[in-house]
Amino acid sequence: MILVEFDWEPFRKEFPILFGVVLPMRLSAGEGWFFLVWDLCASLEAIARQQVSDGYPPMRIVQVKEKFGGLRPLAYLASKIAFLACLVIAQSLWMAFFVNFFGQFRGEFFQHAGFLLLVNAAMTAICLAISSVMRTAEQASLLSIYLVGFQLPLSGAVLALPENIEVFTRPFISAYWGWSGSVEALQTQVHDAVKSVIDTTLSHQSSCLYTLFAHVGVALVIAWAGARRPQWD
Repeated sequence: MILVEFDWEPFRKEFPILFGVVLPMRLSAGEGWFFLVWDLCASLEAIARQQVSDGYPPMRIVQVKEKFGGLRPLAYLASKIAFLACLVIAQSLWMAFFVNFFGQFRGEFFQHAGFLLLVNAAMTAICLAISSVMRTAEQASLLSIYLVGFQLPLSGAVLALPENIEVFTRPFISAYWGWSGSVEALQTQVHDAVKSVIDTTLSHQSSCLYTLFAHVGVALVIAWAGARRPQWD
């Protein structure tokens, strides 16, 4: 199909009520669409004229970017957070009980569940921030998949990293702080046994908490900033 760009000037002249205050538009479509859009605008223009004659405000064409231009970024972000928070809580509780069912967690269960909740919240907030600053959903999905995929190897839980690399990667790896906090919640004997077989340095629980909260906070600020930034061509 050959796509041609619509010339909107005839529409503005023929349908002044609908297109009187519309911003400049660019639209490419097949040639057959021109007449369909023209007939649709003719019908809408007749309805708009009738509304004007009856004393009602006339209908007009509104672009998507104009429609969403009045949506407050904070309200939009709050709706996303409310929806994702339900998923984070459900996933964290399921993970905590799943682990405890197949192999009892020998330590403070609620601390363990709390760190699962925080690491899930941190990763979800970071992916939300990525989504808000990327131009397309495909770009956001690809980057988020890579980020989540690199969490385990860079956390040091499975394979210790060289110290010169660990210093730079650790602050940004939410999985490390969640894993380290959970290990610190183990019983003393189990905790000592785990430390004896791993080479990765563990951090204190308070440091893990502060870092995960910082991940969530910074990611939400970035998501808010991304939601405020216009991304229309």
